[in-house]
Amino acid sequence: RADLGENRWVQAAGQAANYGAHLILAVHDELVFEVPTPAVADFAAVVRGMMNDIMPIEFPIEVSVGPTWGEMERL
Repeated sequence: RADLGENRWVQAAGQAANYGAHLILAVHDELVFEVPTPAVADFAAVVRGMMNDIMPIEFPIEVSVGPTWGEMERL
């Protein structure tokens, strides 16, 4: 499972350029991207879809956005 997730992280980072985004941090099971505001919803949908597509998983894929870490809100 971990290898599949890691593969998706690499794919998500590769897709980032299509949205003007880039991966700035990956820690354990969390990915942090910097994404231009107009592309946030579309890019979040792509990443969420990639991660949900790994296999049936028993936990939700959460996406949060905000201008700073302290102001993050779930999307």
